[in-house]
Amino acid sequence: MADLVDYSGKFKPDLRYEDFSKDTLVKLLYEYARTTNVLDGEYTTEIMTRHGQKEALDSQHKVWERHGPRVMKWMQKTLRI
Repeated sequence: MADLVDYSGKFKPDLRYEDFSKDTLVKLLYEYARTTNVLDGEYTTEIMTRHGQKEALDSQHKVWERHGPRVMKWMQKTLRI
């Protein structure tokens, strides 16, 4: 592991997550979580603006009903729960 603290410098075509330090990976995970929360909220707001609150919330619930179990299985497998 190279323990990179960021991705400044030259392009690395073979860069892997494993090349980063634990602290950097934790920061990246938090940023990814924040990004997905923002995108989910913006998507819901866009549907609400176009089609109303009920349609937006119904759509959000359907997505979670359809994909939530699969996402939870990924987390359970990763964390060996």
